[in-house]
Amino acid sequence: SFQRMVVDPLVDQCARVIKRNQGVFKNPPRRVDARTIARALLYISPTLQQLTVAENRLQACGRDDVDTSKVWRSLVKKTYKTESKPSKMTWRDFFYQKQDEVERRRRQVAEETKKIQDKDAAKKQNQKTKVIAPRIQRTIAKPRSYGRRGTRSQASQPRSLLSGPRGPSLLPKR
Repeated sequence: SFQRMVVDPLVDQCARVIKRNQGVFKNPPRRVDARTIARALLYISPTLQQLTVAENRLQACGRDDVDTSKVWRSLVKKTYKTESKPSKMTWRDFFYQKQDEVERRRRQVAEETKKIQDKDAAKKQNQKTKVIAPRIQRTIAKPRSYGRRGTRSQASQPRSLLSGPRGPSLLPKR
């Protein structure tokens, strides 16, 4: 029965232990292999904050041999749903570039939205309040001057054939 038992490789066991005790990244002992630490990081699938903290702690204790590129790749896949990157960039640089693009686009959309809202508010304000300059309306027509003849009254002004009678209607009221 002992022969039929499945024994996990040592690396997988170490990865599980590190996943349960994430404090190991504060100061991992030298006997823990760099490959094991990298697999453990990949196994726990950390967030951006957790990954940067783990990298900083590993660098502080002199463990520069840990390759975190696969972890960064999984983080890019999980966050931005992309499988490829430019060949000259690392996954870490690609992640930060994508993050900057998203932030820039978010700011641009916010600025455009603010401009549209300001424009709409100004339009509503203009439609709501209109200042009309008061005009003095004349009730009596101003007499007009016609050269030598002087002024004409309303009754003696020229009329067209289509204009109606001068006085009240001669037809009976209904």
